[in-house]
Amino acid sequence: MTEPRHAVGFMTGTSLDGIDAAVVETRGYGTSLSAEIVDHVQEPLGDLQPELFDLARGEALTAAGITSLSRRFGELHARVLARCAVDHPLALVAAHGQTVTHAPPDSLQLLDPWPLVRAAACPVVHDLRGADLAGGGAGAPITPRADAVLFRDHRMTAGTLAIVNLGGFVNVTLLPQPPDADDGIFVGVEGFDCCPCNHLLDAAAEALLGTPFDVDGGVAMTGT
Repeated sequence: MTEPRHAVGFMTGTSLDGIDAAVVETRGYGTSLSAEIVDHVQEPLGDLQPELFDLARGEALTAAGITSLSRRFGELHARVLARCAVDHPLALVAAHGQTVTHAPPDSLQLLDPWPLVRAAACPVVHDLRGADLAGGGAGAPITPRADAVLFRDHRMTAGTLAIVNLGGFVNVTLLPQPPDADDGIFVGVEGFDCCPCNHLLDAAAEALLGTPFDVDGGVAMTGT
């Protein structure tokens, strides 16, 4: 059994309902890789939420305003990191940043990483969409790799397994037949954004139900 490695991952979705941090313990490599979430912290975006929302929908913002928002967003990440229950040295911190525009091959994830770098005292990776686009991907690199690990025992012996995630936008992971070699767990894995989802559903809930969203899917469960 390999020694465990610990990492913290940050995410804010297009719904802008808060920032999530997960402390993950991993062991092994390749097809033997295992991962367990050992702590989770969520915090509201507070005063940043309306500013991020305006920026994402194309509202004009000065260069000074964008710089300030990016810095304050990085400082929020650092504060959330301090709340995480981390009992071991961290091997890595990953921060996605806030998607304010995504129209491949162009994409912008807002985040000044330096407050987080100073707080983490370990390697910090960020702007993962940009890195994926530069490598020829569709700009959706995180979920496909997690799916490849989490669903490796469900991968079909023939054909391709499709995993659909319904967030602010729909994203799809395509997992081909299981690889033969331990180092091939990610070979042939594809992931991409498909179309809007909860943005439209929440707008419909607001218009038809007078609520920000369909709580617990209660109305949807009635089938009408």
